Amino acid sequence: MNPLDDTSISGVTVDSSVPESVVAGARLPASVCATNFTEQPARVTVRYSLQRDPALFSQPLPDPVFGSDHAASSQSWLVVDGETIEDTRSTDGKPWTATTTPWQRGHYTEALQFVDLGRCARFVS
Repeated sequence: MNPLDDTSISGVTVDSSVPESVVAGARLPASVCATNFTEQPARVTVRYSLQRDPALFSQPLPDPVFGSDHAASSQSWLVVDGETIEDTRSTDGKPWTATTTPWQRGHYTEALQFVDLGRCARFVS
């Protein structure tokens, strides 16, 4: 579904022409056309997002209280019952991934998550 198809104003149609991909540094050949078929004025708001990642993933905005994700792209690993598991999914910057422990029938005695920021950082809570 095209997000422009959901127009809450009756008597107004919105059409767009946007390419799926553009060469980096090239001009974006996009257009949006809103037509008002009534005599009453209408307000149309256009929201857009340009994505540089071919996986179509936009970085989320920083948290209003805690700021940016300081651990994004940092090295991370998990130690489960003394065994180190190299797993950087907790610091890959993608909200849909997470570090997981290997499946075990019983339970774990201890699981520790480590993140190496590569620098000293001060965190205020």
